Amino acid sequence: MKDHASDSAKAATLYAQMQPNILGMVQLLGSPQQAALAPTVTKDGVTTMLAGWSSAMLPTAANPNLKYYVLAGTTYPLDTINGMQWLMDSGKIAKGDTVGYIYATGAFGGDAYAGGKFFAEKAGVTLAPKEVAPNATDLTAQVADIKSKNPKAIVVSGGPAILAGTVSALKAAGLNIPVLANSPAYDAKFTAAANPAAAYFSSNVFLTTSLLPTSDANTDGLKKVQTLFTEAQKAGKYPATVVNDQQLNYGYALASIMGQALDAACKSGDMTRAGLNAALGTLSKVDTGVTVHLDYTDRSKSPSTASYILQPDAAALGGSKLVKNVGSTEIAKQFQAK
Repeated sequence: MKDHASDSAKAATLYAQMQPNILGMVQLLGSPQQAALAPTVTKDGVTTMLAGWSSAMLPTAANPNLKYYVLAGTTYPLDTINGMQWLMDSGKIAKGDTVGYIYATGAFGGDAYAGGKFFAEKAGVTLAPKEVAPNATDLTAQVADIKSKNPKAIVVSGGPAILAGTVSALKAAGLNIPVLANSPAYDAKFTAAANPAAAYFSSNVFLTTSLLPTSDANTDGLKKVQTLFTEAQKAGKYPATVVNDQQLNYGYALASIMGQALDAACKSGDMTRAGLNAALGTLSKVDTGVTVHLDYTDRSKSPSTASYILQPDAAALGGSKLVKNVGSTEIAKQFQAK
């Protein structure tokens, strides 16, 4: 395990050092680092689990070697579509309504927004979009402009600072509307009592994701993760500052997928890099126990079209609770098929 400290040049150096000795990588974090290493990693044929769900990392006819990059869940556009459909199905928005949309420039925000645009066109919703820098924190002006358009809800596709800035501006503007966010925008600290906007987060914010919350211990996978983590923390392997939240589940999911691919490669008798990637492509129903089921037989497609809706909850383990298993909506399936 190596820390690139969000430095793409350092990530390239670290990868070059480890590349001769590895069969695959269980996690590569950071959209800039993933983009920077893509030509080298895919040329080397190193199957690599990505921390993130950008559809830009799916293989295409122009870049087939992106098959060596592996997403552990539903892509951002599909999560966004499913989440917006849930807003409509639950009566929070309706055909003809205006929905604000604040998204960060780049592989995350722009990718998710593509799903939002597709949903709006299909469902008869008008978007009031605002593109912001990934490090934006003051969203007062953007929220004020959206407010002037009488929105019934707002969607946020950006990092935690953007979601926090949006909620703060909404609260200050007296705009009491639902906020749908892609799960990377959320930090469990947002519901802490010290946060002046904690109540707004708990009552108005909803998350769309293919990853189950830690608090929903209804699967063997979730129970296993929680038990192993608790035992390891008691044994002193992890400090008390490390919390049992969704990130723990995500790390487990990445390792689970890689483990199932390794098992398939072993059974096929080919433990080479090419053999590992080929084995991954035979897995049609990967059950991690902490995500939706995943299908890797068509690597050009999102491994799933299904999503969950979560809600921030300070009392819940990990800071969020399951609201709805949305599954795969019709508009998401249309987006996947295009």
